Amino acid sequence: MSNGNGYLTSVALTIGLLITFMFFLKNKVSNIETKIFKKMLIINILEALTTTLIVIIATTINSTFVLKILNRIDVILIIMWCSSMFYYIYAITSKKINNYIKKSSQLFNACLIILSLILNVEIIVDNGILNSTGALTYLGLFGAIAYITLMILTLIFLKDKKENIEKDKYIPLYFLIGMLILVAILRIIIPEINFISIVISLVDLIMIFTVENPDIKLVKQLNLYINQNKKLTREQIDILTSLSHEIRTPLNAVVGFSELIESAETLEEAKENAKDIVESADKLLKLVNNIVDVSKINTDDIKIENKEYEITKLIDDIISPYDFRIKEKGLKLDIEIAKNIPKTLIGDSIKIKRILFNIIDNAIKYTDKGYIKIIVKGNMDKHTYNLEIVVEDSGKGISEDLKNDLFKNYARAKENINGNISGMGLGLSLTKSLIDLLNGTIKIESKEKKGTKVIINLKQKVGRN
Repeated sequence: MSNGNGYLTSVALTIGLLITFMFFLKNKVSNIETKIFKKMLIINILEALTTTLIVIIATTINSTFVLKILNRIDVILIIMWCSSMFYYIYAITSKKINNYIKKSSQLFNACLIILSLILNVEIIVDNGILNSTGALTYLGLFGAIAYITLMILTLIFLKDKKENIEKDKYIPLYFLIGMLILVAILRIIIPEINFISIVISLVDLIMIFTVENPDIKLVKQLNLYINQNKKLTREQIDILTSLSHEIRTPLNAVVGFSELIESAETLEEAKENAKDIVESADKLLKLVNNIVDVSKINTDDIKIENKEYEITKLIDDIISPYDFRIKEKGLKLDIEIAKNIPKTLIGDSIKIKRILFNIIDNAIKYTDKGYIKIIVKGNMDKHTYNLEIVVEDSGKGISEDLKNDLFKNYARAKENINGNISGMGLGLSLTKSLIDLLNGTIKIESKEKKGTKVIINLKQKVGRN
């Protein structure tokens, strides 16, 4: 009946306006599902307003032309609301909208909207009964059922795959989908009564008190921040503990060997202690430099300085400081530099040195016997030389547990506290950051107790020579 439809659409519009006003008045968490829900609220108001206008015009001027236009708009709004509801369930289940899903749904919507503008619709106003029939009506029903089916499939196939889903979000979603199925059935059985607008408003109303309750979401977000801060505080304590240990060790060595120099009876004994002081001071300087460089990279306070350099001299400069440690450990050092490398290249040689210092330092540190091999090669690509530097060793290798965290800052802080691994774990993190800064790549191949191979690729311009 027109009067009944008028009552239902008026109630739907009133509910839509009230919950939208209430929702936008409150502080909200900004995430993808909340943004989708805002869209659903706005569509809800427009759809309820459209159906209210349909009832008013049908009971007053009874213009078939206007009624057909409003009916087309109503079908489009219903399809848009159903697609938004599907987006919402997909987002709340997978935590993001897949681009393929999004584009497919947009294409599907576009097809439905185009068809809704051209398909025939018949408006029936007879003895107080207001109804619509024809291809357009069936199109709207088809679009709604299609999206309800996609909602169900999303919950079936994606729900159990995500461990971070909050289980209490599913119960209202099942109930809401049940309501949508019910209204689709009622539309088929009792087409002359419009239950769609009121059900859409009720669905939004239930959502605002369950899955989209701004207060509950803010409390959950606050709890999440608190837990993250607690975790961050624990990590910072671990890092500071490890950092103080790393700094204290070489400092104690410097102080201790300095005292030994004071009491040394021969020049040779004093020289030996001075050598240990230099080694400890060098370790301390490297640690401080790494911390400073990581801080600079994190604050974008580091610049690229491209200059001409010779790769052969660069490798010599890197190896020279390690000569003593390599000989002391009895390691075999092989250096292979391809003959096709241009005499001079243009790039940030200072940062390349820092990269290789960290890689070679690790190779020496974790290799007790065997060899260290450095291979430098590449190929020309027009005016660019694709430089590849390989550092291979026969050392301890890297355990599977550590492989995923190799490039994280302070990745070894926790292990270092327990005394399992030496160093703060800044070297590889800094190396990766510097390589990214130079638009290069790094690849690490390693097996525990079977050595490590580090492959670095950098694009360098060719120098004048």
